[in-house]
Amino acid sequence: MKTGEEKTGQLQKNKNVRVKLGNRNFEYAKLPDGSEVFLEKLAEGSLNLWANHTSKFREAKKNESSYGSDKPAAFMSSIEYYTGTPGSLSALKLRKKDVLDLMSEHSKEIKDYVKKARTKFNNQDDVVALFRHYNNL
Repeated sequence: MKTGEEKTGQLQKNKNVRVKLGNRNFEYAKLPDGSEVFLEKLAEGSLNLWANHTSKFREAKKNESSYGSDKPAAFMSSIEYYTGTPGSLSALKLRKKDVLDLMSEHSKEIKDYVKKARTKFNNQDDVVALFRHYNNL
């Protein structure tokens, strides 16, 4: 395919398929609920961090009373995070306690890093930087 050409296709769900979009890497994986998806690899090492990007379409909704306003149709995006390998994943909420519990092996170094870097656990970039720091210890 030449640069600038647009082509639409569908990826086969296959554990040997990896996708690179710009500087983002995606791998086929099986989630704990049994569904099969492509996950974005955010951090790699002794502790991997993965993201599952989903979008759902919400239909337009007319307001039935005079106290509110109509809601237009919209796409609702969300991200779920996982740790582990593509064959053995565990869900992860980006909360300080949950993330630090995973990194208990280097507890002191991680707590020092969190304080020094002012890590915000609701910020994906901060959490990815923390995972990369952990994997370099």
